[in-house]
Amino acid sequence: MGNHDLFTAIRLVEFLLYPAGLLLSFRLRHRTMAEAAAAALITTLLLFSLFQMAARVLPLPGICFLPEAGGISAFFLGWKCRKGAKRILGDLANFLPRRHPVILLFFALCWGYMGARAIFFVPHFFHFAAFDTLSRAAGTGGFPSSAMLISGHFPGADSPMGAGLPGFFAYISLLFSTYALSRRYSWVPVSFTVTVVVASMPWFVFHGVTPGGEILPAAVALFSLLTVYRLIETPTPLDFCLAACCLGFLFSHGNGAFVFSLVMTVLFCVLMIRRHGFSPVALAKHHWRTAVVSILPALFFSRFWTGIPAVFSGVEKNREGLAGAAANFLGYVISSLDAPFLLDLVEAGPAASSAVLGFLENIWFSAASVLFTQSSSVPVFQLFRNGGAGGSWFGPLAFFLVQPAVVIALFRGPRRLKAVALALAVYVYLGCLIPEWHPGNGVFFSFFYAMAGFFTAFLLPPWRLGRRAQRGLQIICLLILVHSCLAL
Repeated sequence: MGNHDLFTAIRLVEFLLYPAGLLLSFRLRHRTMAEAAAAALITTLLLFSLFQMAARVLPLPGICFLPEAGGISAFFLGWKCRKGAKRILGDLANFLPRRHPVILLFFALCWGYMGARAIFFVPHFFHFAAFDTLSRAAGTGGFPSSAMLISGHFPGADSPMGAGLPGFFAYISLLFSTYALSRRYSWVPVSFTVTVVVASMPWFVFHGVTPGGEILPAAVALFSLLTVYRLIETPTPLDFCLAACCLGFLFSHGNGAFVFSLVMTVLFCVLMIRRHGFSPVALAKHHWRTAVVSILPALFFSRFWTGIPAVFSGVEKNREGLAGAAANFLGYVISSLDAPFLLDLVEAGPAASSAVLGFLENIWFSAASVLFTQSSSVPVFQLFRNGGAGGSWFGPLAFFLVQPAVVIALFRGPRRLKAVALALAVYVYLGCLIPEWHPGNGVFFSFFYAMAGFFTAFLLPPWRLGRRAQRGLQIICLLILVHSCLAL
C-alpha cells in the first residue's frame, strides 16, 4: 500500500469514526434512535465543513490536523459511551422483527449498494468541475459552497475514493429525520412506510452517492426542523445550538438554501415565541450563555463577511411577475409528476413516451397562452426525454402522496403542521416568482420534498392505510428504489 492509499484509508476511517462516536453520545442524551442517528450524521458533516472553512480562514499552523484530532476524540467518546451500544443493538432487535424480512432485505441491499457506490465514487464531469473549483478556492480567499467544502477532506478528483460519503450520510440522515418526525403523527408501521417513500425518491437516490453539494442542504434543512420540534417539546441548549448552526449553514450555501434559511428562521422564531414566549430581553437575561455559544458558530457557518449569497443563481429570472409565477407553478406541478422516470420505469416505447410528454407540454402551453399577453415572451417549457440524474425529479409518489399531504395539512392539520406547511407554501411561491422555469430547477425544490415527506404520515394514518395497503406501497417504493439504483 502506497502513501497515497494509506492517507486515503486514514481519511475514510476518520470520516466513519465521527458518526459512530456521536451516535452513542446523542443516544445517551435521551434521544430516540432515529433522532440520535440523524444528529450524529448531520453533526459530522457540519464539523467537517467547519474544519475545512477554518483551514481557509485561520492562517494557523497545524489547523489542517483538526479532523485527525476530532477523529481521536470521537474514538475515545465512543469508547467512553460503549455501554450505550447495547441499548442501540436492543433498539434494532426490537425494531427489525416488525418489518417484513424479505422487503427489508431488499431495501438493505439497495442501501448497501448505494453505500458501496459512495465509497468507490466515480465522478462525472460536473463533479470534476466542483473539485477544480474547490482546488482553485484553496489559498485564494475564494469560497465554494459550504456543502462542497466537505469534499476538501478527500484527496481530490485524481483519487476520489470515499468522496461520495458526504452525500450518502446526508441521504441516510434524511431518512432518519423523516422517521423521527413521522413518529410525531403516526405509529411505527406507517412511519416506516413514509420513510421508504422518501428513500425511493429518484432525485435523493441519485445525489445520495455524490459529494453532497445538492442533497446536503436539504438534509440539513430537515434536521433543523427536527431540532425545532425538539425545542418546542423539551428545549435544551444543545438543540438550540444545532438549530442555529443549521440555519447558518443554509444561509451560506446560496441559491434556494439562502431563501429557505430566511423562511426557516421566521418559522423557528414564530413557533418558539408561541410555545415558550421567548423574547430578546428574556433570552439575553436567562439564556445568554446558550445564545453566545449558538450564535458564534452560526455566524461562522454563515460566512457573513463574504456578503449575501446569490439567490436562485444559475437560471434566468422571471420577468413576467405573477403571470410568470403562475405559469412556473404549473410547470413545476407537471414536472413533479416525473413522467420521464415513470415511463422509463414501465419501459414505455419511444412513441408512447413522446406522446405522453407532448400531451403534458401542450397542457402547459394552453395555460400559458391564457396567462401571457401578446407582448410577453413565453418561456420555453420542455420535459426531459431521458431519465437519469440530470432529468429526474422526485418520482411519482411525490406527486400522488406528498403534495396532497401538504395541501391537506395546510387546511386540516394540527397548528404546528399548518405552520410548517405555510412556510413551505411561502418558499414554493418565492421559487415560482423569482427564477424562470427550467428543467434543472429541481434542486431548488429539494427542500420542499425533503421537509414535506413526513406530511404523508398525517395523510395516511393506520385506519386509512391497512397492513396490505402498507405492504403494497412498500413494494412500489422498493421497485422505484431498485430502478433508481440501477440507473446510478
